[in-house]
Amino acid sequence: MLERSWPRVLFCLERLAGRRAQRVVFLHIPKCGGSSINYHFKSNFGSQRSGRSILLDSMKGSAFDADALTRARRALYVGGHVGFETIEAVGDDAIRFTIVREPFSRMRSLYLYSRTITQTDHPGFACLARAAKRLDFVDFCLNDDPEARAMLDNAQARALAGAYYPYRERDPDQTLRAARRNMEALDFVLDLHRLSAAFPCIARRTGTRVVPGKTHVNSTVGGDAPLMSRVEFLRAPELKARIALDLELYRGVSNRPARSVPQVTAVG
Repeated sequence: MLERSWPRVLFCLERLAGRRAQRVVFLHIPKCGGSSINYHFKSNFGSQRSGRSILLDSMKGSAFDADALTRARRALYVGGHVGFETIEAVGDDAIRFTIVREPFSRMRSLYLYSRTITQTDHPGFACLARAAKRLDFVDFCLNDDPEARAMLDNAQARALAGAYYPYRERDPDQTLRAARRNMEALDFVLDLHRLSAAFPCIARRTGTRVVPGKTHVNSTVGGDAPLMSRVEFLRAPELKARIALDLELYRGVSNRPARSVPQVTAVG
């Protein structure tokens, strides 16, 4: 507990000394490492009770609530399951970033995680939990329930294009172009595969401190469960279509040459 409190103590002392904190806005795509990011910034700035951090969520409605958006514009840290439209609405003077993940790995993790959920007030994860408990991996990925599909069908590209929720049929080429354009407007984009090593870079870019002793390695409960391979998944046209745009988007991030620090892809 002391390790987590120490960055916040230093932050409060620096504010008393007149240092102005840099606002940070994070686009949290579901199952792309956002819990670690939230932990880091709330450890530095304070919890939601302090008003310095706020988490928005499109599926819970807060991303469309005028009062919540007003509070978000005043907060030092804003994160949550939202789309780029929300990031634009609250992040004018902030460092803005996101994390992307290899798309098949994300789908697999989403399925395995959903199978472990026993209780949640989140409508999207509740829908996925019901589906994961009665469907195999293939049928789960092909689920056409709008609540589930919002989080399954190219959710990374749709979130970056504007909004992942509610799910709407859109032209794939336009979606991909918008996602790439908006991604370029962010200050940096992280690859989840490199997240743990990237935290010192995140801290430097945002004027925060890494929590001592905290590791930031993504893990999926039940990760050893036998499921189809990535090759098998991509050979099935209907399944591949569910991540086709995300694959294109991720390829651009993972292949982008690093500028000064290999763990962070700077796009701003």
